[in-house]
Amino acid sequence: MAAPIGLDIGSSAVRAAQVRVGRGASALERFGQVPLPPGAVRGGEIVDTGIVADALRRLWKQARFKGRKVAIGLANQQVVVRRLDLPFMTEDELRTSLPLQIDGQIPIPVDEAVLDFQILSQVPAAEGVPPSTRVLLVVAYRDLIAAYVEACRLAGGRLVAAAQRRHGHAPAQQRIVDRPQDDVVADGRERQRRDQRHQAQRDRDGHELQGRRRGGRGV
Repeated sequence: MAAPIGLDIGSSAVRAAQVRVGRGASALERFGQVPLPPGAVRGGEIVDTGIVADALRRLWKQARFKGRKVAIGLANQQVVVRRLDLPFMTEDELRTSLPLQIDGQIPIPVDEAVLDFQILSQVPAAEGVPPSTRVLLVVAYRDLIAAYVEACRLAGGRLVAAAQRRHGHAPAQQRIVDRPQDDVVADGRERQRRDQRHQAQRDRDGHELQGRRRGGRGV
């Protein structure tokens, strides 16, 4: 089975590498890059999904990557990483209740975020101290991840993991894509539709207010 393609989408180019992992050693099998026109990606966010997807298709072809599973690295400013001490819970309980537990503790609104976590330790109860769970939390904007997922999908790939990129472009082992890509895309599209509905309602309210003001002046 082919290893995932490690992908970096920058403001000037898309770059990817595929590594073969052997017994006690790893070797770079394939590497490639394709330039992007100015404005297709800004500040790590995809502006034109079609242009990026076209560049990825050319990248797959030129470098002859095996498979189409993709793992992407995100810049530090695009990802929030927190170590949290929470009440004692199982992994399933954490996955269900985590959005409520972290609300207000991260700079990204929970309803705009995609998140993942890893349990670091579970501390048993001590005298006068209840048991607790320490977790490593990783969060990114849902729309940001959805755009990466969609660009990979249009290019014939499948985003299976996203990780925070450390200095030197080495990814930290902190996943922030833990659900099927279709779910993330659907959530992003639903949010976009909701924003459009809210904007349309604000426009209607503004027009009604202007109409009332004109009517008042006519009186």
